[in-house]
Amino acid sequence: MARRTCHRAAIERKDGVPVSTSTEQSKAVSAASLELQSPKLQLSETQSPELQSPELQSPELQKLTATADFYSIMSVMLDYLTLPEVYEGIKSGTLQGDVRAIVDEMKLTDSRIDTALEMLDTVREQIASGVFQYTHLRQEYTRLFNDPKNPAIGFYEGTFINRKYEEAGKPSPDNSSLFINQAALDADRQYQRAGVTRDIAKANIPGDCMLTEMAFMQHLFQLKAQAVLDSAAERSEKADAWLYEFKRLHLKVWMHDFFEKCYQVSTREYFLAVGLLGQALAEETLRDMVTQ
Repeated sequence: MARRTCHRAAIERKDGVPVSTSTEQSKAVSAASLELQSPKLQLSETQSPELQSPELQSPELQKLTATADFYSIMSVMLDYLTLPEVYEGIKSGTLQGDVRAIVDEMKLTDSRIDTALEMLDTVREQIASGVFQYTHLRQEYTRLFNDPKNPAIGFYEGTFINRKYEEAGKPSPDNSSLFINQAALDADRQYQRAGVTRDIAKANIPGDCMLTEMAFMQHLFQLKAQAVLDSAAERSEKADAWLYEFKRLHLKVWMHDFFEKCYQVSTREYFLAVGLLGQALAEETLRDMVTQ
């Protein structure tokens, strides 16, 4: 299996031998301090040496680190500030290679992922022919998420749910209040509990941003993988509990719908691919939420 070029969760054995590290596909993401600049989310201060081959990992650890990577790459693909690196990754084919490697390590089979990769390859061909340019990527991102008057998709959990209820002609639930954003408050509570800080002074953005929630899931799967690697039962159980709670209170209520909406309303293959990848990831990692 080829070494992938995307950010990998920084995890080390007790003896200091690394399981994974970061590289330079996204300059906004580093293993020393994962700082997603919109919004800032500082996840780790652990330095990590060179990447070790995934083949050396146990099946459980391999899936955990690959799942962390899947969430990480989704956060990169949703970050406006990393769009230039994403564009270059599609152009060179490294982004598609990263996704394929992640999916292989997760042992995940889903026709939507195959379709998404075909779409990204189509974008690569369009870039080569001059049909698709970086400005097109930026314009569609703005239309979908950042339009100052009426973005096509709510980028924040509270506003996304609020709009969903409004479109259905129903009163919005308490966590979608325009005055007190309960979703953002609870997300920040869970970030702090897990040792994560957000630089609110540099990014005055609610904590329920999809970009932030994707990065936080990467962090939680990283914690779980580290605990498994260290055979630390107490830390492993704590990571499981944090994952379960965050999925139940946050991702369950909007992750799949968000990416489904992205697929439904976008006019560009890149964001159609993002929508399909996000739906596949949501269904794979929220299986334990189905009966809740």
